[in-house]
Amino acid sequence: MKKKIITGIFTAAVLSVSMLAACTNGGESRGSIGERTEEEEVTPTEAPTPTEAPVEAPTEAPTPTEAPVREAVDYRLLQLYSYDSANFERDPDLENEPCASAYATHIELWADDLPELEKAIADYSAEHEKIISNDGIAGIAEMYWANKDSGFILPVYERYETSVVRADTVVTSLLTYYEDFMGGAHGTYSFHPVNFDSLTGEQLHLTDIMDDDMIASLPTILEERLLAQYDSGYFFNPDTLAETIEESIHMNGDLTFSIGYDGLTFYFQIYELAPYAAGHQEVFLRYDDYFGLVKEEYRDCSFNYFINRDVAGGVLPHTDDLFGAYVTDLSEDGLYQKLVISLNDNEYTEKIGAYDADFYIGTIGGENYLFVDMLHENDYESLNVYYMNSNTGKVELAAKDIDGGFYGTIPSDPLEFRIYTRGDVLSTYDTYKYYYISRTGEPVSSENYYFVDTDMTLTTKVDIEAEVRDSFDGTGSMETVKKGEKLHFYASDNETWVDFKLNDGRFVRIILDKAGWPQTIDGVDAVDIFDGIMHAG
Repeated sequence: MKKKIITGIFTAAVLSVSMLAACTNGGESRGSIGERTEEEEVTPTEAPTPTEAPVEAPTEAPTPTEAPVREAVDYRLLQLYSYDSANFERDPDLENEPCASAYATHIELWADDLPELEKAIADYSAEHEKIISNDGIAGIAEMYWANKDSGFILPVYERYETSVVRADTVVTSLLTYYEDFMGGAHGTYSFHPVNFDSLTGEQLHLTDIMDDDMIASLPTILEERLLAQYDSGYFFNPDTLAETIEESIHMNGDLTFSIGYDGLTFYFQIYELAPYAAGHQEVFLRYDDYFGLVKEEYRDCSFNYFINRDVAGGVLPHTDDLFGAYVTDLSEDGLYQKLVISLNDNEYTEKIGAYDADFYIGTIGGENYLFVDMLHENDYESLNVYYMNSNTGKVELAAKDIDGGFYGTIPSDPLEFRIYTRGDVLSTYDTYKYYYISRTGEPVSSENYYFVDTDMTLTTKVDIEAEVRDSFDGTGSMETVKKGEKLHFYASDNETWVDFKLNDGRFVRIILDKAGWPQTIDGVDAVDIFDGIMHAG
């Protein structure tokens, strides 16, 4: 999760479509969301062919009772966007350092055909973002001032960090990690997953996704897995775990769980089954390991997807391989970090020139690639990609120092995802291309231009001659663009030209004399031709 304050958000929208392994009506088709038109369709020239999904022998389990079959849906992977916001209160006695802090992840869905889901996610995000309001930070700071009056001077904080577990037109599952410190011996933390039916926006509970027989068997299954994963000495009462879990289902009508692409993860908070020192417990149940674990309509999903390291549970998709990834300080100024990636018993380390990194696993055709989105000064990002080779058990560098990153977008589809970078032709703005993961693991794009992601417009100060076209990739002719015309950024090569949309829907291409500075058109400085040019310092 990015540790920076961002005030603006992108306004573009896109839904991605994946090749599906489990879905009965799967296939490839591009979603209709966003400004992307038919003539801009991208056909990968080297799209990987997924291999057969590994199937493990299911264990014995009760035969699920017949349930109503949900209407066929258009299976697609969904695109979400997020950024972290923060608010602070400061204490002059601490050299004006923050004495109270609040952090929350803003998360939103990019879709205009799933309004109920869009609203559900917006409401979920807004509930957590209350803590960064002025009232929210004031409430947190009250604890600091009360502690200080009693002689206890340590900063206090609350934070909600949200990651995406799964996002498709069947299920959207989010996982929020909560942490606070309000004084005392230690802080506290907890996990708060929420699962939405993507078509209705309604929250899903155990009774929605499981039949009664499976719910009845669940406490015993979870007990077996807990005792296999954790030392029995961790628990308050290791001999009655199943009874404790059964009682929780009976009292609350539910358990705390997230719905992933290939299984369910159950979360047991600190103090729920074990003391604080033992931490929380997680149990991952893979669909293929437990026959009838969930109803078929919720099991159906893409075999190819992206998943955030924070929600992967330390196991690579479609394998039993254990992995980990993190960065640790290598220099006092924080500009250099040591990247550490582990795969089973092997460890890969590398020095990177970044102060932090986000991690995503792109799984395609049964192969897994770790995308390291490195965060640099001035909000600049770059990407490294590593092949997690299950055959050799080693981590292999697939691509290095790719200019750009995800910039808050949450990649979902390894066959179509955005990589953003900065553009500077006639202003400074974010640009992006669509990519897919190639057979070597390197992201590949068949586009030779970038889409421009900005709300800025330019206005012509004088009449200019330029190529005008009815469609983006159509054939144009030279016309006079009149003084006072509004030009809306659309695409660029990030070197010498920009395509703008006019108010009448047509496109006009403006070409610089050369790349670099100063930016001139037919020998005239661009600022004398357009009003509204803004370059970052």
